[in-house]
Amino acid sequence: MFMKRNIVKFKRLIAYIVCMFVLMSVNAQEVTVNGLKYYLFPETHEAVLNHMNEWQGELTIPSEISYNANTYIVNGISIMAFTNCKELTKVRIPKTIDHVLHYLIGDGNGGFPTYYMNPFDGCSALEIIEVEEDNPIFKTVDGVLFNKDGTRLYCYPAGNKAETYVVPEPAVWIGEGAFGYNENLVAIELPTIVEKLYSGFSGCTRLESVNLPDNLAVMNNGMFYNCHSLRSIDIPSGVTNMGGNIFQNCYSLESILLPENISTIDDYAFYNCTSLKEIVLPSSLRVISGSLFANCCNLRAVTIQNGVTAVYDEAFKDCSSLKDLDLPASITYIGDDVFSGCKFDHLIIRGRLNYPSKYIFNGLDTSTPIYTIASQVEELKKIYEGEVLPLEAYIDGIEQIKRHQPSTHVFDLQGRRLNDKPNKGVYIQNGKKLVIK
Repeated sequence: MFMKRNIVKFKRLIAYIVCMFVLMSVNAQEVTVNGLKYYLFPETHEAVLNHMNEWQGELTIPSEISYNANTYIVNGISIMAFTNCKELTKVRIPKTIDHVLHYLIGDGNGGFPTYYMNPFDGCSALEIIEVEEDNPIFKTVDGVLFNKDGTRLYCYPAGNKAETYVVPEPAVWIGEGAFGYNENLVAIELPTIVEKLYSGFSGCTRLESVNLPDNLAVMNNGMFYNCHSLRSIDIPSGVTNMGGNIFQNCYSLESILLPENISTIDDYAFYNCTSLKEIVLPSSLRVISGSLFANCCNLRAVTIQNGVTAVYDEAFKDCSSLKDLDLPASITYIGDDVFSGCKFDHLIIRGRLNYPSKYIFNGLDTSTPIYTIASQVEELKKIYEGEVLPLEAYIDGIEQIKRHQPSTHVFDLQGRRLNDKPNKGVYIQNGKKLVIK
């Protein structure tokens, strides 16, 4: 269900982009001049670099081109002008470029976010960007592309060989894909004044540390997607929403502390985080999204607090090291295949489920005992082949274990409990004589 939802979103996004170019091309002519694709606007004699250009080595974008004996000023770049141009090593932007055709979806407050993408996203060999000094919208600092006043970072070249980078002030905004697919960066330091941080670090496979600014409220989809070396990260206390796929394939992520204000963590956020061992979900969270922890094969402990109302499809799929799972009474919905590939010592369902699907326990090892409220036992027995017991049986079992658990306390022969480790002598433990020689 959730994969289908993502596909639908992606199709809408592609449709929007296609429509944008169709509308733009109504009064434009698509041509190729000296190996580069352009939209030509005959009425104004202007040209915009079209999308998906291919280039090897260094490129100087021309300030003007000639076509059919007419001269056109090159004053724009499509947002996808050089997407995945993997052999481009250096680019020079002329002063005539005065706009980039971004695509805008929604208002950034709901539904689809607003994106300002990096025109050189996926240019894995790009080492440096140069901008002509009089360009009205861009400048570069040490080969990194910013807007004119330096408040927006558009592109840190993916082929830059440096291992560390300190984003200079006054940058308050890091664009979509700004650091994407750089395989050399180990550490990035952001100014504390950064306000907007899009999915800038996706594919930075060597990245180990990033300081997230305190005033960050939203972490966008895929922000650290495929950051294989990221071990831990501090989430600012003001973050309320975490996007989907945000830590997907972060194989080295061992620990993460989620602040109490988070209300939404979208699908696949921790998918395939194979080193993650334990996590405490905040009390403000209302939904455990689809495939949230799928394939977290070393996850051993998940704390789910009362307030969560739903667990969606495949949320804990293939969490093979997770031995106990306690779902609070507030949960009234569990999706399909949530526990597929799991084998628990105990699965506790404290809430009353509304119309439980017959696919809830698909793939759950049937040696797992399920404990639930007494009124729900027979209903779950119809859809689960393993043992379903009333919750009271689990609670009574715990109390029995507690009553019979051997004491570690040691007493002297006068019946006084010893707080320190006893020296040589005769003592009493669990009602029996203990001799220490």
